[in-house]
Amino acid sequence: MSWLVVLSYELYNASQTDFAKANRGLKSLGLINEIISEYGTTNELPRNTFAGQFTKDADNTSTEIVII
Repeated sequence: MSWLVVLSYELYNASQTDFAKANRGLKSLGLINEIISEYGTTNELPRNTFAGQFTKDADNTSTEIVII
């Protein structure tokens, strides 16, 4: 049996504080270390990757986090 877990989180008018809160949320889920070990950072993850997505839109208004 295999499990597929997707966490989607969107913040409107995201600020640096919002990113910090999202980071803490991922840490509490035990997922942040996997992301950092894969990409070295959570601020500029490649979009649409297996490990996750943590990006700000070009207009700087929203954030999505997707963990698979």
